[in-house]
Amino acid sequence: KGGEEEEILIDIDQGKLASLGITPERLGQVLAGSNINRPGGSLESIESQYLVRTLNEFDSIEEIREIAINPVGTAPVRLADVATVTWGAKEREEITRVDGVEAVEIAIYKEGDANTVATADAVLEALKFIPDGLPEGMELVVLFDQSRFIRQAINEVRSALLIGGLLAIAVLALFLRDVVPTLVIALSIPASLVATFILMYRLGVSLNIMSL
Repeated sequence: KGGEEEEILIDIDQGKLASLGITPERLGQVLAGSNINRPGGSLESIESQYLVRTLNEFDSIEEIREIAINPVGTAPVRLADVATVTWGAKEREEITRVDGVEAVEIAIYKEGDANTVATADAVLEALKFIPDGLPEGMELVVLFDQSRFIRQAINEVRSALLIGGLLAIAVLALFLRDVVPTLVIALSIPASLVATFILMYRLGVSLNIMSL
């Protein structure tokens, strides 16, 4: 989000176009037909299947300027003869700012079955190498990291388990007044937690906000 997106601007000279008997609609059809990227079906053999695409895209702005826009059999007329073709920028629909400074926002999403924390760690590790290649005056800032909430939830669960376990043992010791039963119950608490995490691992359930 944010930033400017380049596009090619074609400024038509209506007078020249009309003198050639070419309508803007016809010009649009010529441009669309000269820049094609669409599926063309597939070819199948005994062992393989090949996908076919029809490719005839512009490689440069010069190719666009040199397009013949008049009907076949008449004197050749290039697009550059009736229009000015230049690089420009699309009209922006939104502007992103960070600390009051205009910025470009890039969102990275994980696959549905990917681990959020592992994905975030891999992305953050890769981001360490990007600042060296940025132009002067630009910097890379992480605005939102979903793994932070998961890590926070894990820490809260860990703290809750520790405090809850200690309180449970203290209450049991207070009421039972016997070391052996208290130790048996105290050991069963971490054992049940370990069994739960093993079952989650076997079932492919990852640690996330919902599972915690």
